[in-house]
Amino acid sequence: APRAQEVTRVDKNLNVTRETIKKDVFRPSWAQPTMTLEEVAEIEMQQAKEKEERERAYRAENPEVLTAEQLAEQGLEDDYDLADKAAKKDRDWDDWKDDNPKGRGVTKRF
Repeated sequence: APRAQEVTRVDKNLNVTRETIKKDVFRPSWAQPTMTLEEVAEIEMQQAKEKEERERAYRAENPEVLTAEQLAEQGLEDDYDLADKAAKKDRDWDDWKDDNPKGRGVTKRF
């Protein structure tokens, strides 16, 4: 009768042992988690709070410029300063659209 083939392995010290194979039989082949879901959620919540604070501070320093249409909807079209900023924003947007017509973006699909 043919003899069953024995599985052996050479470890770091060049020792061939069955024990090294037996030890690794039920070990998962993928990386195991290093933190719990609660820890991940806590980190993500903290990052979300920090991002929200940064955005709030940025918006306080740099208020959003409304478009002329938005000014009219809010009844603020009589404010000359806001109207000038809105007109500049609208002109800049029109210039950008003239320089970048629809369909001129990425033409090669990857």
